[in-house]
Amino acid sequence: MATLEQLGMALVNADAAGDVEAAKMLASEIKRMQAAPKFTSRAATPEQIPGVMPLTQAQEPSFFERVGAAPETAARMIYGGLTGLAAAPIALGKEILTGTPKEQTARQIMELGSGVPISPAAQANLQTIGNLMPNLPAFIPAVGQSSQVAQGVNALAARSVPAAQRAVQTVQNALVRAPKPQMAGGGAALTQEALLRAERAQRQGIPLTKGEQLQDLAQQQLEQDLLKSNKPPLVAPLTNLKQQQQEAIGRQFQKLTEATGSTVADVDPIYLRDVGKIVDKPLMAEYEKSIANYGSKYKAADNAGETLQEVPYQSLVEYINKQTPTTRTSLAPILQDTLEQLKINDPNNTGSISIRALEDVYQNIGKKAQPGTPNSTYGKDLKNLIDQATEGAGGDLYKEARAARRQFAKEFEDVASVAKLVGSKGEDRIVWLSDVFDRVVLGSSKEDIQHITSLLKRAGPEGEQAINELKGQTVQWLKGQATGVNGVTKFDSFRKAIDKLEREDKLTELFGKAGREQILDLRDTVKDALVKQPGAVNYSNTASAMMRGLENMALRIPGAKTVAELRQDYRTKKQAKEAATFNALAPTNQNQLVP
Repeated sequence: MATLEQLGMALVNADAAGDVEAAKMLASEIKRMQAAPKFTSRAATPEQIPGVMPLTQAQEPSFFERVGAAPETAARMIYGGLTGLAAAPIALGKEILTGTPKEQTARQIMELGSGVPISPAAQANLQTIGNLMPNLPAFIPAVGQSSQVAQGVNALAARSVPAAQRAVQTVQNALVRAPKPQMAGGGAALTQEALLRAERAQRQGIPLTKGEQLQDLAQQQLEQDLLKSNKPPLVAPLTNLKQQQQEAIGRQFQKLTEATGSTVADVDPIYLRDVGKIVDKPLMAEYEKSIANYGSKYKAADNAGETLQEVPYQSLVEYINKQTPTTRTSLAPILQDTLEQLKINDPNNTGSISIRALEDVYQNIGKKAQPGTPNSTYGKDLKNLIDQATEGAGGDLYKEARAARRQFAKEFEDVASVAKLVGSKGEDRIVWLSDVFDRVVLGSSKEDIQHITSLLKRAGPEGEQAINELKGQTVQWLKGQATGVNGVTKFDSFRKAIDKLEREDKLTELFGKAGREQILDLRDTVKDALVKQPGAVNYSNTASAMMRGLENMALRIPGAKTVAELRQDYRTKKQAKEAATFNALAPTNQNQLVP
């Protein structure tokens, strides 16, 4: 059965390795054992039995005894460290003067230090620290002398009684964690993923921390802890990198916007009206040009007398009469309106009217059938019946006029998104200029976007610039979804915004395959920077808090504060610098910090 000491050290180890579940279980077990009632045996002790000599057996220091010995441990570390540092130059000088091997002199100095009385718990602590110290960075002003310090500390711990030595072994065992089994090739795959993340971020010009490149839970936990520390100067490299990261994301959005050729697109909604004006002008110019084109052809056919021929319209009347009175008057009033127009043009109810009159009815339907309403649906059926009634009638000029009119309807009336845009004039606009971007990009299908951009391209340079503004505003809209009003990047809303455009492949339609890949690269890099591994944020730090508590105990000892603070500050500074300067694309030796 594990002792409190073993559980405590295992807890420290689990927390350091980022094993949250294990840390929670160990902390719970420690609390349970502390709360458990202690039973005392009623059997007589050797001292209570007459004639029996008391047995002397060294007791293994408990975990709490070792914690209580922390002040003494810290003081002895200072003493032992100074002894170790002093031993080197003295031994070297004696060797030069007398020829005595410096190792022999140094050992004698260490033995003098080992004669100082010390409690078993402190001895156990020093033994553990001395064994582990070669793996730790130098943490006192004499940088590079950690081996001498370790020798001094080990000398003080050399007099450990057997029980203390067993405690040392127990702690060392608890600090050793067997590596978790990995799938074959898993390490290589993870390394390749880290390289891909680093390369992608480099293309975007966005820096990533070590934990963000590796997507390693323990490293991300460490970085989150450093960012929350109360020593800003020590973690400045890491906090500066995170600030640069936010700025770089903003710059990348701006870079993508500039690449579109946009001049007015901006995340501020006030600029949406400017974008709307630039799109509206060439689109309306094409609309007016198309009307003038088919109008001139009809005029030529009228002048030639080709539109005076009488054609039957009975098929329209039958279609209208099949609809219910409610549909004709309330749901789709265009039906009743068309019936009345036919009667006006045929007051004697002959069943036929001139081509010209029937064309006027056709144009009346086009004007009053608002896009996206039942009027539009029934209006299309009525126009098809008129086309059938006039098929083959009139002459060649009329046929050209009919073809031009059909093309106009196909381009500007039958596509709801376009019909709403061109049907917007003055105070009666269906779509306000500030809403043009939303209607064209966000509220339209991929096919509608294709149709609108084809009309704009036909308008020449002004139309091309309008397309550029729509692209630029799309990037700015994505930026707005990502950063909001406070400029702090949020990944979830950014991802949803891209998903909205990706569902109908609008990104490819607007930016082409290469542009789409750039935007998706940005999305993935923002994810690497902002989305942490589960447990990296607000993780359990019970063991970390315990270790800080031990350090705080040491700080209360006169003379020990400088050593403990230097040790912690050195480690914090080094960790922050490594997290901020790590580059998965660089050779390994370039990522290793030299103390």
